[in-house]
Amino acid sequence: MVCDQPIVSDQLLNELIEKHQTTQKSVANFYDEILGIPTIITKEYFNEIYKLTGDKDTRQIINTNNFEKIIFAKGAIDIDTTNDYNNLIK
Repeated sequence: MVCDQPIVSDQLLNELIEKHQTTQKSVANFYDEILGIPTIITKEYFNEIYKLTGDKDTRQIINTNNFEKIIFAKGAIDIDTTNDYNNLIK
């Protein structure tokens, strides 16, 4: 879970959990034509995660495996700078 996606809500997290409980698969959010975070990743991928180094993130695992998805229309809203924040609050 990251802290720079302010639109993430408890409802969204509950959707992730429900989809995982129903399918027993890893689940990712789908926005801007990509699968991304937040996600629930099952233990079958833990070894791949442990092998990540440097600035690599789980995106390569998410996008090269058969993850379930839920739609998160505002998932691309990401606050990394003061300018990003100012644009959000306008």
